[in-house]
Amino acid sequence: MSNVKGLKELLTVLERTPNELDKDVDAIAEANAQEIEAEAKRLAPVDTAKLQQSIAASKVADKTYKIEANANGLAPYAPFVEFGKPVGTGPNGGPRPFLFPAFFKGRRKFTEDLRDLLNNTFNKI
Repeated sequence: MSNVKGLKELLTVLERTPNELDKDVDAIAEANAQEIEAEAKRLAPVDTAKLQQSIAASKVADKTYKIEANANGLAPYAPFVEFGKPVGTGPNGGPRPFLFPAFFKGRRKFTEDLRDLLNNTFNKI
């Protein structure tokens, strides 16, 4: 085993990796949740701005965040804006999605950020 080049460096990285990666993944998840929140607020249609004000990202557990509309109870109509009314479309037309498009955009960035983290972590060897 002693003739394997870089083994000592690899073992050092692997030994400290779980703790460092946990912190880094949580930071990436938080940053991406905030970006999704901002994008959803940008995409939300504005009348009284209550819908925008109701969009919030919050931490649920380690490395787990949620982004929700009507987080503060100001916009109980948020699902109707996102998906359309169950019957008819109302005066403002059909659905005007804001949360799902923000999520799908953020999901791509989250995947890229995680890939970069792993590449940077294991390229230190």
